[in-house]
Formats: sequence, C-alpha cells, structure tokens
Amino acid sequence: MGHDLDRGEARSFRLSRVVGAVDVSGPPGAFQRPDVDLLGYVASRGPDSTQVARVAVYGPGLGELRRIAASEADGVLTIHYADLRWMARIVASAGRSARVLDPPELVDAVVARLTPTARAAHHLAAGESDDDRRA
Repeated sequence: MGHDLDRGEARSFRLSRVVGAVDVSGPPGAFQRPDVDLLGYVASRGPDSTQVARVAVYGPGLGELRRIAASEADGVLTIHYADLRWMARIVASAGRSARVLDPPELVDAVVARLTPTARAAHHLAAGESDDDRRA
C-alpha cells in the first residue's frame, strides 16, 4: 500500500505491475505508517474489470492453474482474472498441457508468448545457430 501522489489518496499497488524505478518523495522519516488493516483494505476493493477464461487442461499436475480456477468440469477450468498478461503467462507456463478456449484476446496473448519459443526450438531442432537465423 502506498500514497498515490497523482490521485492524492491511499492506494494498493500490484507489484507485478510496477515497471521501472519507484520514485521516493520527501525526506527520510517523513512518512508515518498508518494503522490500517491491509488485508481488509485490499479485499474490499475488487478488480477494475474481471474476465472469465475457459482453459482445457490435459493430464495431472497444473497446480497453479487448478489452484486459481473457480471450477473444473470435463477437463475445462473456469478462471476469473483481471490481468491479461499475468493470465497469459500462467497458461503459457503449462505448455502443451493447457489450451485456452476463450476469450479470444487471451488465446492471442498466449500465442504471442509462445511463438518466439516455438520458433527458437524449431531452428535448434533444424541444427541452425543464431548466426544462421540472422543471415
């Protein structure tokens, strides 16, 4: 939790969304830690928008996907999420054991994450070096 200088109010920040350096404002000791129930504060605020993904899963394991799923029926997980990039990373990390059925923007995000890896694997299997690919 921190104080958003632009909004002029207390705000919670997802560490996964913080990019780059954090600007410190004021002299050391200028901030007094408030007496706040942080878990209660964060729990009271829902995500700005929630999406629902349907992800087909194959085989055992897939602990993280199964852990965040709201339900599982016939090998299809229903997962509520707010951050498209985070969700794409989680699904992509499952490799061939998971396939997004919908929404289409999540399908595209997972494909975009996996395409460079698939290309590199194809070139390695063909015996090409990095120099061969650049030529």
